[in-house]
Amino acid sequence: MDGQWSLGQDIINQIGPPGEKPKGTVGAIPVVARLVFADGRQQWWPAQAVRWTRSAVLVAIRPPTGQLRASPWYLWLSAVDVTRVLQVTGGGVAPGVVPG
Repeated sequence: MDGQWSLGQDIINQIGPPGEKPKGTVGAIPVVARLVFADGRQQWWPAQAVRWTRSAVLVAIRPPTGQLRASPWYLWLSAVDVTRVLQVTGGGVAPGVVPG
């Protein structure tokens, strides 16, 4: 993805890979990722946390509906830009906090 969302929109809160080795094995934890675009817009987008450290999370983000791309984009984001999604009774979901 190289920092590009769609139609040339740069994601400016993407960070480089962390200097420390990611903890644990590859996961697939439901999260919501905060994306900040070059034009100043912010958007919370459903994603999956696939690797993480204390300060950074590698998220897999599915392309927006209607785009031809089928495979997810992978972005390293600061841990403060990623929120865990918790399952609640009744089948709904509620935002939570990714433990640091």
